[in-house]
Amino acid sequence: VYYNPAGLTKLSDGLHLSISNQTLGQTKNVVNDFNYLNGTPVDYQGDVSAPMFPGFYAAYKTGKVVFSFGFNPIGGGGSADFAAGLPSIEMPASTLVPSFASQGMDVTGYSLSMNFSGTSVYFGFQAGVSYEINDMLSVYAGGRYIMAKNTYKGEIKDVMVSSTSKGDMAPGAYLTSLAGDATAGATAATGGGDNLQAAFDAGLLDPAYPINGVTDPEGAVTGGLLALGYTQAEINGMDMGDAQTSFYTSAAILTGTAAQLTAMSPVVAAQTADQEADVEQTGSGFTPIVGVNLSLMEDKLNIGIKYEFKTNLELTNNTTSDVTTKWDMAGQPTGSMFSDGEIINADMPAMLSIGVRYELMEGLNVHAGFHTYFDKQVGWIKTVNDIDYTAEDFIDKNSMEYALGLEYNINEKLLVSAGWLGTNTGVNDLYQSDLSYSINTNSFGAGGAFAINDMITIQLGGFMTMYQDATVAKEYNLGDMVPYNETYKKSAWGIGVGLDFTFGGK
Repeated sequence: VYYNPAGLTKLSDGLHLSISNQTLGQTKNVVNDFNYLNGTPVDYQGDVSAPMFPGFYAAYKTGKVVFSFGFNPIGGGGSADFAAGLPSIEMPASTLVPSFASQGMDVTGYSLSMNFSGTSVYFGFQAGVSYEINDMLSVYAGGRYIMAKNTYKGEIKDVMVSSTSKGDMAPGAYLTSLAGDATAGATAATGGGDNLQAAFDAGLLDPAYPINGVTDPEGAVTGGLLALGYTQAEINGMDMGDAQTSFYTSAAILTGTAAQLTAMSPVVAAQTADQEADVEQTGSGFTPIVGVNLSLMEDKLNIGIKYEFKTNLELTNNTTSDVTTKWDMAGQPTGSMFSDGEIINADMPAMLSIGVRYELMEGLNVHAGFHTYFDKQVGWIKTVNDIDYTAEDFIDKNSMEYALGLEYNINEKLLVSAGWLGTNTGVNDLYQSDLSYSINTNSFGAGGAFAINDMITIQLGGFMTMYQDATVAKEYNLGDMVPYNETYKKSAWGIGVGLDFTFGGK
């Protein structure tokens, strides 16, 4: 029903049913070296689980005609949990260290708590009709209705910066504390200048007096200047008039600094406040499907061909809470990850599938397959550093799959099989991100079927998929473009069980 619907005409007359479920697991790793503290790459691991990946298929054959129906997840089908979050969530917080340090602040590190999880399932409901033109040629026409749903949940909280002077503090509170220190320093500096003016007016000091143990016996002037950051060598070259000017100059600078820090504090506090994401994306689409089956060499050679047209699919955000990713200079949000009501293109590419079975000897069949996905025709949009790119920009060629397998009937009741599937992705580095990436794979599977009787057959199988790591050079916009590397890894496995029922001839 799914792989070669035109070939259903080879069934006997009657009703044929298949019920199955797969249990799938996958591990995703994104290794990111955008780390200002020690340059050590950080490995973000996500665990994907799909305990239920069901399939139901039915075919009713009468003469030359077969009516068929199928239900199965056509995409997604699991939940991904990144317990330590993702690089794109942490990177804005990590920029606090160089940002504050560039302004002379003693920030040496940062910390935060974050997590991210998502689910995705695209349910497909397929129906169609197969027709046998003659013993060698059959055709199929049908379609699949797709219901898509993605959910995303996550949080960023407890963002802190570490400093040598104040320990661990929330970034906004740290700036407020610095502003308080600057204000206190300005007050003290103004007081120092005023005290000198009072001494000048009373004739106790002359502005031309040098600063020494005689004119500053208690070290008040020297201590005040040292507290304001002047060196002893600088102070040794001053007279009392210079000292007063230095006090007032420092007071003005500290007053300006306090004002600047006071203005920055609420902006930074807003940018680093606790955030949550709670999003549901939904949409639907339709896929026309056609197929052809060829039986040659007295059925020793069978060729099944299927073409699925492009599925026009758009997903709409229903956002309960969102994660802000951009702010203006006043700290007001100007961009987020999942804007409520936003429509995202999620087209499913057209696909051509060709499968060949050849009977090497009685009971032993070799299978080969080729599948290609016409990815460049989709309407996907990816935004990188505030620039929108289309599929023509980030897809160089169509992705392809190659398959090879052997199937052996040990006897009338027992069949075993094993196979390999390789995939070559067609995307370039512009496509790859921590939320969505595509890398080459090799999958190996094995299974078997046992006929309980003429009506019921049980099937068992499993597979392992190995992914080829991909490292991409990227840039992060911090005013200047800062380079970093991101490496994408995956591994996957699955086991399945199914029951086939035949009501009619064998």
